Amino acid sequence: MAESVLPTDAVLAGVSEPRSPHARDRGPNECDAATAGLVREILVDAAAAWGDDPSAIVVGADHQTVRGQLSRLWSRAVEALGDAPDPGRAAVLAALLARIREVEQHIADLRVSHGVRVVRDLRSAFARLQRSSSVEELFSATVSEMTGLDFDRCMISTVEDRIWHVYDMHIPQDPHMAAEFVAIGHEDPPLLDDRLIESDVVVRGEALVVSDVQHHPRVNRAMTAMSGCDSYVIAPFSARGRTVGILHADSYFRRRTMTAADREVLGLFAVGLGQMFERVSVMEGLGELTRGLTGLVDGPVVPVPRTPGPERAEPVPRPAEPRLESPLSARETEVIELMCAGESNRGIARRLFISEGTVKTHVSHVLRKLEVSNRAEAVAYWIRLRGGEVDSPARACLR
Repeated sequence: MAESVLPTDAVLAGVSEPRSPHARDRGPNECDAATAGLVREILVDAAAAWGDDPSAIVVGADHQTVRGQLSRLWSRAVEALGDAPDPGRAAVLAALLARIREVEQHIADLRVSHGVRVVRDLRSAFARLQRSSSVEELFSATVSEMTGLDFDRCMISTVEDRIWHVYDMHIPQDPHMAAEFVAIGHEDPPLLDDRLIESDVVVRGEALVVSDVQHHPRVNRAMTAMSGCDSYVIAPFSARGRTVGILHADSYFRRRTMTAADREVLGLFAVGLGQMFERVSVMEGLGELTRGLTGLVDGPVVPVPRTPGPERAEPVPRPAEPRLESPLSARETEVIELMCAGESNRGIARRLFISEGTVKTHVSHVLRKLEVSNRAEAVAYWIRLRGGEVDSPARACLR
């Protein structure tokens, strides 16, 4: 029986080894060639000891499967030792048990080492994302950073009024595919109801692994059919206690099935992203406020003429609220109200925790529903509409 020498003694001793440029090509649960070779040696020697056919041996592709193979082999060897074999066979079985424990410890150390690298990579990703000065910049950088966490297809979306809006996708190996995914998401934004598994993630606020994707009854069929993947992971990110977006990721090109470890990694990343989203939103708001105050201070001072009459001004009547239902959705109403308050698209995005691209979509819907051609007309129309001065097909909805 051949002696086993583990190839990564430096790792077992706690010393960092130089990493290959392709060291991240394997996931946290996948066996590297060296480990698979050690396991094969043990299985072949065990087959010889029991007189089994070594040609039927297939080493598992992941750590979980390999640990199961070694566990069964351990139980068989312990049982054989219990039968009081002769001293020579007992020595062979004892050596086999020692080699099994050695490889099991090696696999455990590899997983710990991978966990340390993941934590380090998460910290590095967050450090780079913190340089973002706008929500647009943050979201664009997010999908790129996700590919450094053992994923190769990464998507970020926003969630508004239970609608799933695809914002951006990053696929280094196939940018054209990424553009197609985004186009599908923009063409018909899905409603997050019970028919989609993403709704569970939004409601529960927890990351989730979706398996057997091509036969799953609750996936977006258009996207999954084009993806060709067998599994993916989803994680929500939140701001001020409300889910504002979701992340999707898989490892399609590496043919790696998503695991609970991937769920935990993406979930941690999503938590950090939510915190940075809040910070960037606040910074954008402070920037808008600073620019507004600067304009007031630096602008010309226009004296306000005093009109004769009593010192006390008459109270300004508050515009009447629209009666019954508005022609706009709740979110569109928020957008037009902020437009009336003089907010830019960026300001609206910051106030509502959505992207500028989504704001533009809402503005387009507002213009169409109010039957106007530009923002100025929409604002004027809405102010008159609140005051009851407009009569049109849209106005009929208010009656």
